[in-house]
Amino acid sequence: MGTSLNPIPPGARLHLVSHGERQAEVIEAGQGPVVVLVHSSGMGARQWSRTFRAWSARYHLFAPNLLGYGRSGPWIDRHGAIDEDVALLRAVIHATGADRVHLVGHSYGGACALRAALDEPERVHTVSVFEPTAFGVLRATNDAEGMAEIARFDADPDFMDAARGGDAEWLRAFIDYWNQPGFWEAMFDAQRDALRAVGRKVFREVASVFNDDLPPAAYAALRVPTLVMYGEGSTVAGRRMAQLLADALPGGELEAFTRAGHMAPLTRARQVLGRIEAHLERHG
Repeated sequence: MGTSLNPIPPGARLHLVSHGERQAEVIEAGQGPVVVLVHSSGMGARQWSRTFRAWSARYHLFAPNLLGYGRSGPWIDRHGAIDEDVALLRAVIHATGADRVHLVGHSYGGACALRAALDEPERVHTVSVFEPTAFGVLRATNDAEGMAEIARFDADPDFMDAARGGDAEWLRAFIDYWNQPGFWEAMFDAQRDALRAVGRKVFREVASVFNDDLPPAAYAALRVPTLVMYGEGSTVAGRRMAQLLADALPGGELEAFTRAGHMAPLTRARQVLGRIEAHLERHG
């Protein structure tokens, strides 16, 4: 998880998709089978700039900004951020005009993609997610490894404190957890500023998934081919969530990337995109 200052990919266009009183800003480009790309917390749709450059000749790509990013909104500062983002994502899926789409998501975006697929199985052809933040599978199984790691957040009264969630110190803890200690300080000022601009929404996203109670059995209803990926150098919780989800999914495949962490869709983009594309071609 982090922030993206990438420009709009060459040849892409920005447009708005309406959903009730809300709207999603969408980056669109390419032609071919439809792929919907769902960004991680703090990143925005431009996270997928490399994907657009690599795939737009073969796929019709749609990358929505979730609520609170770009021109997507309005978003309301309250509990249930993931429910509202999933509803907007479903509207984008319908707006593509495709009978069925391929869903790709990273971290929080992976959690949104999985829920959208559960809600709209007839509209989804495949799902590919990198370390989706499905904390409910840890809590429902009382997974020893994963629960031991997140115990420090459960014990920290400030982590879920709505009065300070999303401020600079909260963002420091969030960024350092998913990357490594000291990462927040090593970032460029512009990157930290971009994260501060969406910090409150990031807090609501984290609160939604951290308190999630969706058990593995709920994901067993998802019967489309699903690729679940993780980095071997990621957090224990990130790895265990991926492993437990892959076990629960009837059509689940698990892929681990060596020398990779939570941000591998950016830092190991070629390898991750290559694995996803193999999944799409195999089931497409």
